[in-house]
Amino acid sequence: MVGLVAAATVVAAVSSYALVLADTDAPGTDRDETVAATTLSRAHTAITSGGVAVPARLANTTGAAPPAYELHVTLTAAGQSWRAGSQPPADPATVAADDRRVGVAVTPGRIRPGRLRVEVWQ
Repeated sequence: MVGLVAAATVVAAVSSYALVLADTDAPGTDRDETVAATTLSRAHTAITSGGVAVPARLANTTGAAPPAYELHVTLTAAGQSWRAGSQPPADPATVAADDRRVGVAVTPGRIRPGRLRVEVWQ
């Protein structure tokens, strides 16, 4: 049991470190990219436990977008995909998007590399 807790702590620490590095924005990003990055951070917080994304928590992301914005969230890992939110518009020029790598608990005790993606628009 102690070994399992230690392993989970190490995974959480490494994931947090990697996420901080992945979230570093380049200078000069525009407002839409900032909105997408902020929304991604909020969505990540809403679905993670101990730094690992839990697909069953995807519905918690509905409040991640700022007021007056629509949101679509996709979580993928191990050939599986989970989605929440509205369908994005057909014109990709009107959608701001951002994504990050995450560890995903595909089943209890089985964590696989994955990707969390948000799309926001007005």
